[in-house]
Amino acid sequence: MAKLFGTNGIRGLTNEVITPELALEVGKAIGTFFGKGKKALLGKDVRYGGDMLINAVSSGLMSTGIRVYITDPAPTPAIEYAVRSLDYDFGVIITASHNPKEYNGIKIVKKDGGEQSRDDEKVIEEIIERKSYYNAKYNEIYNASRENRVIDTYISSIISIVDAEKIRSKAYKVIVDGANSVGSLTSPLIAAALGCKVISINTHLDPNFPGREPEPNDKTLVNTAKALEINNADIAVAHDGDADRAVFIDNKGVIHSGDESGALLAYHLKKKLKDNRAVITTVASSLAVLRFLKSNGIEYQMTRVGGIDMEDIVRGNKNKFYAYFEESSGFAYVDSHLTKDGGRALALMLELMASEGLSSSELFSKIEKTYKYKYKIPLDKIGSIEDNIIKIEKSFSSYSITKIDGVRVDSDSFMILFRKSGTEPIARLFIESRDKDELEKLKERIEEIIDVDLDSLAK
Repeated sequence: MAKLFGTNGIRGLTNEVITPELALEVGKAIGTFFGKGKKALLGKDVRYGGDMLINAVSSGLMSTGIRVYITDPAPTPAIEYAVRSLDYDFGVIITASHNPKEYNGIKIVKKDGGEQSRDDEKVIEEIIERKSYYNAKYNEIYNASRENRVIDTYISSIISIVDAEKIRSKAYKVIVDGANSVGSLTSPLIAAALGCKVISINTHLDPNFPGREPEPNDKTLVNTAKALEINNADIAVAHDGDADRAVFIDNKGVIHSGDESGALLAYHLKKKLKDNRAVITTVASSLAVLRFLKSNGIEYQMTRVGGIDMEDIVRGNKNKFYAYFEESSGFAYVDSHLTKDGGRALALMLELMASEGLSSSELFSKIEKTYKYKYKIPLDKIGSIEDNIIKIEKSFSSYSITKIDGVRVDSDSFMILFRKSGTEPIARLFIESRDKDELEKLKERIEEIIDVDLDSLAK
C-alpha cells in the first residue's frame, strides 16, 4: 500500500484521492488504534466534501465502538485545543490546511492536543493495509453527539495568556483576512476582545475561497496589504484554510514571512517568561532569522519541515523548549498549546507591540533585511530529487551542509535550501543572500546544477 500520511495528515484531491471509501477505512483504522469506548472530537473547515468525509470517518469510528462528538466548522487549533481541554481521547479534523480548493484531507489529534506521531501513523497505515479492523458488537455502537463549546473555549484560552488590558489601552486597528474559511469565526472576535478596531476581509465562509488562494503569502496577500494601507491599520493578520498559520503585514504594508514573525514572538516570550529554554525552528528558516535569534541569546534547534516533527521533539521536553515556529507561518507557544495556532500568534503579536511600545514595522525592522528567491518546482520538471540533492551538496561542499530535510547550505552571507514538499507534488527551492548581486549569482549556479529555468517557475 502506498504511504498515506504526508507532512501533516492525509491529503489529496477531493473525491479522487480523498474519497468516502478511504475516509471510512481511515476511520475504522483510527478507531481500532485507539480502542472501543474512547471519546473522539470531529471537526472540519469549509472545504468541499467536508460533510461527506466527516460522515464517512465518523461511521468508521462508530463501527469500532468509538463515542463520536461533532463540532461545527472551527479552526484546526481550536479543535486541537478542545480535544485536550474538554477531555477527549483524540480528535479527527477534515482539512487540507493551505492547499488549493480542490484538496481535502484527514488529520488526527492526540489527547494532548498535538498531532499524531509518525510512528502512530505507520501503525494506522498497517491496520488499513491488513484490514485488521475491530468490529464492534451491536451494543458497543454509540450514536454521534454534538459539541458546542469549541470556539468559546478556544477564544477564552487565548485571551487568558496575554495582558489584555495593556493591549486594550492601545486601541489598535487590525485587519483580519480569514481566507473565507474558519479563521473568520475566531480571529475577529479575538482582536475585538482585546479592544481592537477590527476590519474583516475575506471572512464570509466559502469553499471556493473567492477572496484569494487559501495559502497566505506575498502573492496572495497583495490586496490585503492594500486594505491595510487604505485603512491606515496598525497591523494585518492573514490565515490559511484552517487558521493554524498567521501571516502578518506591518503598518507600512510589508508582508512578512512566518519565520520573521515567529522569531519576534520567540523574542517576546523569552523576555515575558524570563526563560532560558530554547526554541525549535525548521531548516526553512532564513539566515536573517537565525542571526536575529543568536544576537538575542535565543538558542534554537533545527528540524525537518512539518509541525509533527517539532511537536515530537517538544512532547516530553517542555523543560527544554518554550516555542517553535516555521517559515510557512506556523507558531506554537507550547506552554499554552502544543500545536501551531494562528489565533494565539495574533494575540501574542498584539501583546508584543503593546509591551515594546513600537509599531509593527519598527518591530520587524529588528530583523536584518536580506534578499530571497523562493520557487515551487513541479516534480515533472526536475530529475531525481535525491540526485539533485547530491549535486548541490557536492557543488557547495566547502560550506556548512545540513541534510535533515533535503539539503541546506549555509555561509555567513547566504543560505540555500532544496527539498521535496510533503504536502504538494513539488520541490521547494529557497535562495537567500545578504547581497543582491550574490543572490543572482547563486540563482544562476543552482540553475546549472539542477538544469531548470527558474525564471519560468512560480516564486
